[in-house]
Amino acid sequence: GLVQVQMGHASSSDGRRALYGDGIRDMRTAVHIYRDSLGKRHPSVGRALAKLAQVYEKRNSTETVDTNGVLVKQRDSDQAMALYNYSVKKLRNSIGNGPELGYVLKCIGDLHQRDRRYPQAMEAYSAASAAFGGRNRQVRVSSSRTVMTNEEGDGCYHPEMGWVWFGIGQVLMKKRNWADAQDALEFVLIVIAENKRKKD
Repeated sequence: GLVQVQMGHASSSDGRRALYGDGIRDMRTAVHIYRDSLGKRHPSVGRALAKLAQVYEKRNSTETVDTNGVLVKQRDSDQAMALYNYSVKKLRNSIGNGPELGYVLKCIGDLHQRDRRYPQAMEAYSAASAAFGGRNRQVRVSSSRTVMTNEEGDGCYHPEMGWVWFGIGQVLMKKRNWADAQDALEFVLIVIAENKRKKD
């Protein structure tokens, strides 16, 4: 499965770029090896793309590059988003819905939320919930209010589902939609309780 990339933090942007540079190079090599040896539709290609995206997201820096005489700012978060989206495409084509796809979609939601693209974050979180096995539906939409509910599906209580709905709750709080944020965060507690019950 996908594993979150855990790397130390550097004190400066240059130090961070150097620290993560090797990780980026190694993950790019892994993507090429998987693609060339297993075929471009193999799920390992999608997994490696997601891990590469995580490295860019963790590095989180910006550099100015010369593109044919024009200076362009390249943000690592933009590169991470492009790689996450490519990973989603690869995983959907190879394994379809499931926890791995759900995790990558949750990462996309988190990145959108961090960049204050709240409608896109909600869309990604909703897709993540569906990928884990929850069935989402909008029950009420007006100019001021959108309510999402989670109907029980096979993966409704997957442990990562708590993080998905935590993200939904955060977006709703940022939009000052307190009642729906409370509903979302109460569902997080239900997921936690259900997983604790299964463990006991």
